[in-house]
Amino acid sequence: MSGGTLLPAWGVMPFAIVMLLLLAGHIRAIATGDGPASRVRIRTANGYVMMLVTSLLACALSIVPVRDARTFVLVWMVVIGLVAMMIVLGMADAMNNVRLAKRLRGDVDARVAEAIRAAREAEAHGERAR
Repeated sequence: MSGGTLLPAWGVMPFAIVMLLLLAGHIRAIATGDGPASRVRIRTANGYVMMLVTSLLACALSIVPVRDARTFVLVWMVVIGLVAMMIVLGMADAMNNVRLAKRLRGDVDARVAEAIRAAREAEAHGERAR
């Protein structure tokens, strides 16, 4: 333990910086995408929570000394709470995807039913014309 931390900063911070850059790119890609608004909102929120977790985890591993028990425990509790929030947002995203899929399936079913009805009417109209 260098300086009383779990890991040295030189080993943790480069990974944290790369991860933050990847998450920022992910959030930007989601914002510029053409998905449903509900999906964009949930995934953007989850991206920001992941960025916060990455920063706090890097801090907990390489900045906060173990001997400062109160701060050490507080930072780790916040990290755990944010990871739980990420899980909840992931579950919300999954439920939203199920909702969107049901709506899409209903739209497709309605279009198919309309096409079948139109084909039957055209067939019936064709028989009457003969």
